Amino acid sequence: MACAGLRENLLCSVCKEIFNDPVTLPCGHNFCQLCIIRTWDNQEDGESTCPLCVRRYKRRPELTRNIELAKLSAAFQWSWRETRALIGATCSYCIDRPERAAKQCVPCKVSLCAHHLKVHNNSLGHIYIKPNTTLYSKKCCIHNRTLEFYCAEDDSYMCAYCKLEETHVGHNIQSLDEASEQKKNELRAVLERLTPKKEEMDKKVKRLRKSRKRVQETAAHVTALFRDIRRCMEDLEKKVLGEISRQEERVSLEVSDRIQKTEMQLNELSEQIRHIEMICNLTDPMIVLQAEDLEIKDICGPQENKESQEEEEVYITGDLEQVTISQMLHKGLADIVIRAKREFNVQEASETFLDINTAADDVALEGLKTAIWSDAVQNRPPLAKRFESFQVLSTQSFNSGKHYWELEMSPSGNWRVGMAYASIQRKHRESWIGDNEKSWCLLKSQNEFFVMHDSESTPLQMTLSTQKLRIYLDYESGELSF
Repeated sequence: MACAGLRENLLCSVCKEIFNDPVTLPCGHNFCQLCIIRTWDNQEDGESTCPLCVRRYKRRPELTRNIELAKLSAAFQWSWRETRALIGATCSYCIDRPERAAKQCVPCKVSLCAHHLKVHNNSLGHIYIKPNTTLYSKKCCIHNRTLEFYCAEDDSYMCAYCKLEETHVGHNIQSLDEASEQKKNELRAVLERLTPKKEEMDKKVKRLRKSRKRVQETAAHVTALFRDIRRCMEDLEKKVLGEISRQEERVSLEVSDRIQKTEMQLNELSEQIRHIEMICNLTDPMIVLQAEDLEIKDICGPQENKESQEEEEVYITGDLEQVTISQMLHKGLADIVIRAKREFNVQEASETFLDINTAADDVALEGLKTAIWSDAVQNRPPLAKRFESFQVLSTQSFNSGKHYWELEMSPSGNWRVGMAYASIQRKHRESWIGDNEKSWCLLKSQNEFFVMHDSESTPLQMTLSTQKLRIYLDYESGELSF
């Protein structure tokens, strides 16, 4: 700390370095002679100003060389270099005080302390070694001879004279070329182990990128499909509403015309009723008889039947063609659904038939569609592909494509259902689905659910709200879901 404080007092305020040929101004402040001259030369007003106290001199003052400060600065610089040499390899980037190097970068030919190592390590292509003052000179610091040997016990480099010293007797000492070749062989062995892992990781990255691309493409496809469906729905809406408007206009005109005619008939009928009522109020019989002969004979006849026919005609002509509109709407919606299914390549559920030749003797089959555990032995003929207990395979197998199956499971008891390779074992406990590396299953046991593969089970926090189960297989992407 004292050394650092002394160094702060020996810094020129202009160049921020240890004083070189220091001079003193009349105001008492010190600067490197070259620094103060350059500062005054760059001032535009022609006056000379002290950079620290800003005192102005109309005439450039005479510079007085500070001999004591020059001696002190020279002594400090020598001590500083000695300190760096004493502590060994120091950081190439630590300027204020020498920090011990933690590593040396061979390609960059620099020494790095722990702090600068973190910054330097952010970029690739660096090779780090332990700090060594002889790294670049390749000379022995004791005998000033070329380094030719390496001592594995001491992890040190030696010249021919160092090798003869008693401190290295019995040590494994090799020439630099031999030690280097031995380390290269060790690294090649490590490389042989790492290369397959790298290849596997490369494949995994490719699969993940492919999966990400597939997800992105699916998302983009679904987005485009929804835009298309929205457009089709808008077109269908315009078409149906246009048809409704056309029918509404036609029916409205017909009904309006019928209303006008009916209102005219109503007015005539009302006038006749009023006239008849007036006749009925007359007291002169002769006038009543004459009025009946002249006025009433035109309104006699099957009036009720005529009115019924007109009402029926109004009802028929005054209704929209709902069947036409319904057919147009259903056809348009059906076309949209068919188009969506075609875009997503929606498949129907695969038909499942059980292979009786694989069914264990404690499995009862009903029409090759239903499997039930049974106490009664089925006495089936022994076959190599028949399971020893509890299981049965389907008759179908796949090596490509996307498929799904819909099954109905028992609401009570325990069961396993899943997918397996045809080469699954048929005997002993290792043949149970989910208990080997060739099968995967969903397991229900005591109202708890698990997924299993190779005897490893993962519990599921779920309840089965329905007894129907769908199994989905995407062979190419290696996806199996329940």
